[in-house]
Amino acid sequence: MFAFLPIGLNAVIVVATGWLFHRFTGHAYPHRASPVPTAPPPITEADISVALETFGEPLDVSAADLLKIANLAAAEARKRA
Repeated sequence: MFAFLPIGLNAVIVVATGWLFHRFTGHAYPHRASPVPTAPPPITEADISVALETFGEPLDVSAADLLKIANLAAAEARKRA
């Protein structure tokens, strides 16, 4: 019984300390992974047209060119990520 008492007492102390730590720091055990964000939908020419109307000032660039630029920028962002 002498060997079981210190081992059992230490095990209870370790588990209780871990439980209190996780309880008061807001950590979850077991760890629950956060959901992986999904990729945003692709930009369409209609989106560009709405954005240009919202912008309120005329630009010297076509909606098709802006769509190409937006898609190139999104591709670069995906490479970086």
